[in-house]
Amino acid sequence: MQHLTSASMNAGTTAGQDLNLSMDRLVSSRNFTNKLWNAGKFILFNLEQLDDREWQQLAGADFSSPDALADLPLAERWVVSALHQVSFITPLCHTQ
Repeated sequence: MQHLTSASMNAGTTAGQDLNLSMDRLVSSRNFTNKLWNAGKFILFNLEQLDDREWQQLAGADFSSPDALADLPLAERWVVSALHQVSFITPLCHTQ
């Protein structure tokens, strides 16, 4: 999380340039990190509730092909699509 917040605070600056620390931006970054933390806790809590059949169903899910996505409801297709975008963009950002 520290990398994410420091990367978002340094956006728009070049190496050797002074960074104006904005308390509003710092608080905003902290709040965003807190949202991610709470989302993770929510997911982990709900995963603990799954029985063996549900675990097997979840483990067998394959969303790599467009045909597999076609059977999902619209909201779930959107989430998987956003996940694919993030997994594509993230390595590109780390190589720059």
